[in-house]
Order: sequence, then C-alpha cells, then structure tokens
Amino acid sequence: MGTLVVAARFALIVAFTASAGSKLRGLKALPAQMRAFGIPGELARAAAILVPAAELAIAVSLATWGDSPVPAFAAIGLLSLFTGAVAANLARTEPPPCPCFGMATADQPVSTRTIIANAWLLALAVIATGTAETTGDARLVLAYVIGAAMTAVYVFFMLEFYALFSTLAAGPYEALLPELAPTSPERVSLQAIKVYLGLAGTAIGLVGSTILRDAVGFRWMAVAMAGLALVCRYVGLAGVWGRAKLSQTPARMGFREALRATAANAPYRILLPSVVLFAIAFDLLQALIPFYVHAIVGKHSWLSTRVLLAVAIVSAVACVPLFAGLARRTSKRAAYRSSMLAAGLAFPLLGVAGLLPGIPKEVQILVATVFVAAPIGAHFLFPIPLTADVIDHDSGRTNLRREATYLGANSFVERMSTSLAPPLLVLLRLLGDTRDHTLGVRLVAPVGGLIVLAGYVLFRKYDVPDEVRLRVVPEPAALALGVGEGGARNSPSSTPAANS
Repeated sequence: MGTLVVAARFALIVAFTASAGSKLRGLKALPAQMRAFGIPGELARAAAILVPAAELAIAVSLATWGDSPVPAFAAIGLLSLFTGAVAANLARTEPPPCPCFGMATADQPVSTRTIIANAWLLALAVIATGTAETTGDARLVLAYVIGAAMTAVYVFFMLEFYALFSTLAAGPYEALLPELAPTSPERVSLQAIKVYLGLAGTAIGLVGSTILRDAVGFRWMAVAMAGLALVCRYVGLAGVWGRAKLSQTPARMGFREALRATAANAPYRILLPSVVLFAIAFDLLQALIPFYVHAIVGKHSWLSTRVLLAVAIVSAVACVPLFAGLARRTSKRAAYRSSMLAAGLAFPLLGVAGLLPGIPKEVQILVATVFVAAPIGAHFLFPIPLTADVIDHDSGRTNLRREATYLGANSFVERMSTSLAPPLLVLLRLLGDTRDHTLGVRLVAPVGGLIVLAGYVLFRKYDVPDEVRLRVVPEPAALALGVGEGGARNSPSSTPAANS
C-alpha cells in the first residue's frame, strides 16, 4: 500500500473518529438535530445511534483491514449520503444547523462550505480505495481522483434533476386520482390500468429499442424513443385536460407549513418509508440482473438478460389481478402487506438458484424469477391508492385537500432514496461478481429481501381504512356527485375542498 493511500486512510480515520466522538458527546441533543435536518420522528432517534456507529465502524475497519478497499467504499457511500442530505437542506429557505460533527457544528447552518468539505473527504475516500495506485504516478492518481469526483458530482446532479422533473411531470396526474376514483375499488382498478400501460411501455422499450438500434443506430433509436415518450405524455395530458381545467380552491397554507403538516401525519410517516424500502429493494434487484446473468448463468447460455426480464414482467402482470382481488376481499393495506411479506421471503431464492444438483440451473433461475417477480406488481398497484386514503384521512383533520403536497413528496422522496440502490449493489459486488466468485452477486437478493421485510414490519402499524368516512371531497368530484358548496360526501360538516 503506497504512502498516498496510507495518508488518505489515516485522514479518514481521524475525521470519522472525531465526528462520531462529537456526536456521542451530544447524544441527547442529536435526535433533535436530526429532526431539524429533515429526518422524521422515530427515524431521527434511530439515525442518532446508527450514524455515529457507522462512522466508528468505518474508522475501525480502515485501521484494521489494511489491504481491503471495502471500508473506503463504505466511506464513499456514507459521505455521498451525507452530501445528498446537505444539498437537499440547502434548498430550504432557512437551512438548519448541520449535525455533521455533532455539537461542534450545532450552531452552524449548512452551506456550500459543507458541500466542499464533504467533497474533500470523498476525494480522500477514493484515494483510500487504492484502485488508482497501480499507475505509480502521483499526478495520474490525482487526475483520477479529480475526474472521479467530477463524474460523481455530475451524475449526482443529473439524478437530482431527473428526480425533480419526474416529480413535476408525474405529480399532477397522480394528484387527480382521488378525484377520478373516489372509492377504494375504483382507485385500485384505475391504478391497475396504469400498471398494465407502464409494463407495456417497458416491453416496448426492451424489444423496440433493440430492433431500432440494430436498424438505424443508437442515436436515432434514442430520438424515436424520446419522441414516442413525448407523444404518450401529450396523449395523457389530452385525456385529463377537461379535469385539469376545473378550478380548485387553493389551500391557504405556506410551503414549509404544508411540509411540516405532511410530516406530522402519522399514517403517512409509516406508509412512505415502507414504500421507499420496497422501491430500494426492487431497484437493487433490477440493477442486479445483468451482473447476475454474467456471473451465474454465463454468456453462452440461452437465458439472457432480456429473457429473464421478460419472464419477470409476465409474472408481475399475471399477479396484478390476484392482488387487486385480494384487496377487494380484504383491504388494500392487507393486500400490500401480503405482497411485502411474499417479496421478502421470495427475493432470497435468487441467491440460491442454480445450486441444486440434478436440475438445470437455467430452470432453477427461471422458477426463482417467477416467484420473485410475482409480488412486485403490488408495489406499483397499491402505494398511490393508499396515499389517496391518507389524503382523505388528512382532509378530515385539516379540512384541506393537499394531493399535490403528499404525492409530490411521495415521488421525490422515493426517487431520491432509490439512488442508494446502485452504491449498495457496488459494495456487495466487491465480495464477488465473477463466474469463479459469485458470493457478492448471490448476496444481493437476500439483502433486498431483508430490506423489504423491514418495510413489512413497519407497515404493519398502518391502519387507515379503505373508505375514509370523515373527509373532504375534491371540489370537481363534489360537484359531479351533487354535493353543494360547503359540503362533502359522508361528511356533512366538512368545508369546501382545498388543494395544494
């Protein structure tokens, strides 16, 4: 190990140890700091313990695992998470104090200097991996570090812009769901149609993109797919234009107040992290497939990435009506809970597929894929209707309809959180992702299963009924139902609906 790598590791050990020690000295005040930083309720208490514990673990492993790059990659993951949280808080009107170094920074609001400090630590973590040491030239190592850091910053901001504009594009459509489908069966049916159309789009992308790429090249394939996506977006806009033009009374609530009220909603604090955990596990498995085929199946097998994805899509589509029927017989929350439990138990099957003697490994992997994909359709079927129920529940407490706030927060937080899946996949692949060493690839699916099971345990506390009786009906829906101004169906005392 070269001098530069040793120096970088020593600097990281000092930084992480000092940060963890400062947090532990002010442990009683740390949960409040975490809450001010945007981490809700119980998660803030957990973060107050887990963050310094993770920092100490990384510092100890950097000191003891001298030849392993794993602790340095763990440092990169943790620092990237910190940097993303700081960037999100910089967008607030009044940035909160940074709990980065516990009590040492308790009175210092986050700023661009915090981002710069994290960037230096990230550069040290990249050097500490030792991956660029083989060049034997310090200048090449420095160029590698700067290039990697610039690429990481570029990818980070592109993903953030994608999350932001995806939210802005999809949010208004999703906000119409409680109005278009006022009852629970209607919401599930409408969302099922969206799932079918979405999966059809995925199939077009998988098959059509290959055909077009081979026929006209990558550039024109990208132009054609982008044009098709734009046409589909405007077809959807034309379909809801009549509804979108109807007036709504805006909620008389400021942006920050709306976010605080949303975060204070107890059912939503259970629903959102449960959905996010399922989404992270799904993205983890989705990103795994090419590496899984390479390491487990082999490039000469007929079982290609495309075949595996096609089998997964068919399995997910086939199970959507089953989960919709289960929701009608029981409730949406019971059906979603069942899907999470099934996913948590089924995902690890991919980790052991191909190991049974006497059965072709391709057959084992196909069967495992069918069982793994079956509950995934529920992940796209239930979160939006369940959020609509939470919005109804909130309107009964506040007399305000706030679809945009809830569904916008849903979309943005989910897209932000699922960015954790790629670095987690990278860390696991360090344990082995070749034909001779498959441990890392095989561990991904069980880890995904554990993440979903954590969401299942959390979601068991969710108790909002399918039909919320005391609620404010959206104004256009109320007029269509013949409810007079100042009234709401099933809630005679409710005031006019407002929307933010």
